[in-house]
Amino acid sequence: GGLRVEADKNIVNLPIKVMIRPFRLKRPTDLSFINCITSLKSLTKKDMLFLKKSGFDGFEIYVHKPSGLSLTNENGRPLVHMNNIDTLMRNMVSAGMKGPMLVMLSNDSKTILENRICEAFSEFKLTETEKIYGKAKMFGPIGNPRFDSLYLDAIGQIKSSVESFGFEFIPVIFDEAKERFFPELPVRHKLIKSRFPNVRIANTPQGDYEWARVLLPYSDILITGGEFEPTSYLCKREKKSLWLNSFLGSTTDPGKARVRFGLRNWKYNPSALLVWSYNYYSGFEGLSYPPLPNGDGEPLETPGWIGVREAVDDLSYVKMLEELSSGKPEAASIPWDDLKYCVGDYGLGRHFDGYEFPRDFSQLDSTREFAARMIVKLLKK
Repeated sequence: GGLRVEADKNIVNLPIKVMIRPFRLKRPTDLSFINCITSLKSLTKKDMLFLKKSGFDGFEIYVHKPSGLSLTNENGRPLVHMNNIDTLMRNMVSAGMKGPMLVMLSNDSKTILENRICEAFSEFKLTETEKIYGKAKMFGPIGNPRFDSLYLDAIGQIKSSVESFGFEFIPVIFDEAKERFFPELPVRHKLIKSRFPNVRIANTPQGDYEWARVLLPYSDILITGGEFEPTSYLCKREKKSLWLNSFLGSTTDPGKARVRFGLRNWKYNPSALLVWSYNYYSGFEGLSYPPLPNGDGEPLETPGWIGVREAVDDLSYVKMLEELSSGKPEAASIPWDDLKYCVGDYGLGRHFDGYEFPRDFSQLDSTREFAARMIVKLLKK
């Protein structure tokens, strides 16, 4: 068969080669894609279904005004209004997403939730420091019992709302705490754990292994964007959950997405991939979700998202091979280390953001084809 393509009055018939394999590919269930967004205004039910189809189950949200969260003073107690966030979670449920919800209580320089409390309760003032790495940090009172009580009350309301939809609530107290907020992190971590001991707290060392080690005592989850191998080993040794951090990379280049969403996750075995993929400002194609809708309002599957689809298939092949070969003699003949080495090192260049991407897909294609042949062989036995 073929595909007829027309553009600028030029018509081309492209040949299509189809291979039907004698098995149904299973999607892996031990890896979640988490979509990081900073504004919820444009997301619809169709967007949720598109994301679910692409492998996404959870969201990361910031508790600031673009997300629709507000906080008011009701007779001396904080009242959190979830607004757009509740709508988001209802749409997640409708799409069949399972969560979790990663809730950012700050960005890299402002403690967003603490700011909201200080705005609603005039008795408290924010502390603003001199610039650290180019930005001043702003935070609420430390060690003030009244403020601590309001802070925990507000977090409890957010937690209750998230859990009412059946999702796990995972807070990040300070985003990129290593740069500015490390002195405050132990205090806030101890405070939150005193009220919510079973809540898992995440931290973002941003690809810095030494900071991953420093943040470890205050983390149930480490979310890293680099130095994957040592951080993966650290999390395994200390029984912490590892997440990788990335972004789509480009609306037009499927290569970055195919590595970031696919076999790199097999190599380092995180429990989730956090994807920075949408913002309320524009001008950077890495922050490219949702895609512009086409004529009937459906999200448009750009080449970048086709890369995501291919990545999920890559991952599905090797995970299915692992499952089928487990405990069987054939497992000894599978060069697992060589396959994983190819994922991280063969044909990889460096992009401006420090993430790896392939110059060609030959090794990714070879890994998939090898897995497919072995799956057929194992199914025949």
